[in-house]
Amino acid sequence: MSSSGPRIAKVERIVQENPIVLFVLSYAHKENDGILTILKTMKTEFKTIYVDENVRIRLGVQEYTGKEEFPLLFIGGQLKDISEFEQ
Repeated sequence: MSSSGPRIAKVERIVQENPIVLFVLSYAHKENDGILTILKTMKTEFKTIYVDENVRIRLGVQEYTGKEEFPLLFIGGQLKDISEFEQ
C-alpha cells in the first residue's frame, strides 16, 4: 500500500460514516459562511472537519477528490458542487 493509502482510507471512512460532511479551512470564513448557513437552515445534522487542523486529513481529502480548494461538501458519500446550494 502506498503512503497515501491510509489517508485516503480515513477520508473514505469519514465520508461513509456521515450522511453529510463538510471539509473546511477554519480561517476561510467568507468561503465557509454560505454553505454553513444553508446547512444550518436545513436543520439537518452534518459533520464539519477543519482540514487545517489535521494535515493527514487535508492531504487525504485532496488525494481522494483531486481538488485542492475548500470547502468541499459530501452528501450521501458523493462530492457535491457547493455553488449549486449557494444560488
